[in-house]
Formats: sequence, C-alpha cells, structure tokens
Amino acid sequence: MNAPSLEALQAAALSLSAYEQRKLFDSLRIALYPDPTTNPMVAAEIRDKRFQDGLTCPRCEDRKVIKHGTYDGNQRYLCKACNSTFSDHTGSPLARLREPGKWQVFLECLIDGRTLRESAPIVGVHYVTLFYWRHKVMKALKTLPPARLKGLIESDETYQLESQKGSRCIEGRPARQRGGRSKTRGITDDQVCTVVARDRDGATFADVAGFGQLSCLKAKTILAGVLADATVLCSDSASAYMKLAKDLEIEHIILNASKKIRKRGIYHIQNVNGYHSRLKEWLGCFKGVATKYLNSYQSLFDFIDRTRSYRADVRRKDLLMTANKSFNVPSYKAMRLVRFPDMV
Repeated sequence: MNAPSLEALQAAALSLSAYEQRKLFDSLRIALYPDPTTNPMVAAEIRDKRFQDGLTCPRCEDRKVIKHGTYDGNQRYLCKACNSTFSDHTGSPLARLREPGKWQVFLECLIDGRTLRESAPIVGVHYVTLFYWRHKVMKALKTLPPARLKGLIESDETYQLESQKGSRCIEGRPARQRGGRSKTRGITDDQVCTVVARDRDGATFADVAGFGQLSCLKAKTILAGVLADATVLCSDSASAYMKLAKDLEIEHIILNASKKIRKRGIYHIQNVNGYHSRLKEWLGCFKGVATKYLNSYQSLFDFIDRTRSYRADVRRKDLLMTANKSFNVPSYKAMRLVRFPDMV
C-alpha cells in the first residue's frame, strides 16, 4: 500500500476538529521531541542546579556521600553519615514519576493555565494524577527562598473571599454557590488577605497573611525579612505599614486613594496593583482556588508572571529547572490531607 502524500496528510489534519488537531499535534511532538527529563544533558543540568553548592544528603545535609549504583537509569548515592540512599531527584517533583514522557506537555498546560479536566486528554493522564503533579510543582516553588527586595519597594494587600473548594465537610458555615459574596460590606473575617511587595526591578514577594484586615504583627512577620535591603517603602495609609516602616527605620511614602493621592512624583503602587489584577485574572482560569492552597498557587503565578516575556520552550525548561531545586516536596498523602487553613 502506497504511503499518503504530504498534501493528503495536511488535508486530513485540516479536516479534524480543533480538539483532534491538538491531540495530533501533541502526539507528534512527544514522538519527535522527547521529554527533556529523559535527556541526559538536561538531567545533568538539573543535578548541577540542585547540588550547585556540592553534593549533600537531602535528609541530614551531610557531605559524606558516595555513588551507590544506578536504578532505572538514574544515579543513586549513599550517605555515610545517616546510611540513607537517594538519587538526583529525591525530594523533587520528578521523584517517583511514572510517566516522565508526558511531563513536557503537562508543563505547557500548567503555564497556559488550563484546568485539570482540560489538560487530562491533552497530556493523556487522569486529571487526579495531574492534580498531584500540579501541586508537586507548586509546593516545590514555595519551598525555595523568597525574593529579596531592595531599593524602592511598593507594598499593598488584596482580598479574596475565603473558599473551601473540594472539602467534604465545610467548617464554620453552610456551603455557598460559586461566585458567592460576603454577607457584610467592607473587609471582614471571611475574606483572605494577601500581601504583595514588589521592587522597581520586578522582584516580587507575595504571601497569605490570614483573614480580615492586615495587622501590624502580621505585616512585620511577613515582610520584615524581605525588606532588609529596602530604602523606601511606598504604600497606602494602612496603619500596619506605618508601624512596619517605623520599626525597620525605612523612609515611608504614604498614598491615600480616598483623598485622590495615588501618585507623588516617582512614588506610586501601580506595579503592585497591576500584579493584583493579573493574579486574580489568572486564578479565575481555575474556577476558584481553595484558600488552603492559595499560597501554593501564588508561588506558581509569581513564576508565570516573571517569565511572561520568555519563549515557550525557555519558559518550560526554566520551570523544570526551578521546581527541581527543591529537596522537600511533600508526598501525595500529605498534599491530600493538608489542613485548613494553611497560612499565617
């Protein structure tokens, strides 16, 4: 039987539906361009990134480590201090990964903000498995050291209605419909506060501060460490920032939107407000996020926002390398049993 011509194949591909074309495209890409995690050069680069300060045991952090054979093509090591064995991927999102060949497509879906059910037929993995893959990446990003801000720093908080999405037993209130609203006006204890600080170089730190208004204690607990190199703090007139700037002896520029003071020369908080807007728009792609996972999703968004000008392949590889620097990604059981709320 003669093989069909290129023109016939192109015509057949164009006759498929958009969903079928996407499946065909992903199948060809997997066949022609294998997943980077199986590439020896990429594997070596991941190892160099993880152990850039020298090979250490991920359990006891001792440097008395020797090679200890291989398993499934991966180099294993033996720690002579605690007598435990580990590999290049122990404690990372790639640990015990059963289908590494599908990781490339999964990372693309993750960066594109696709839901689990949208991603499942594209990746070829059940959506429950994708849930754990997504959370392994997010938890890995969250375990990395936070950005250290410097110079002129903008800070502001944003609020989202508390959500117990996915919980079998909702605590403290009856279930509400998606898109529900707070019972009272203003900022109340059923709203979750997220603090965002950003310097003029684009380095960003975001963390969930808890329920209700931002207090002075919470502001200091969250921001004191990342403001160590700050020279000017620019914020609204919230008392939490005033007290924080005074305690840290940082020059404080106060903007008051209620008095139509949104900018004073070069001082404003528009970069932070723009970050808030992009964050909420991105979270909307997931049809709501449980509050107990909000910090994890913010760590992923921070990467996506920071690399939004990168090429798709560079972005995907950067996510792979960054996430696999972690040594402490929780198990599936630990992710499933995380308690509410997981915040300050």
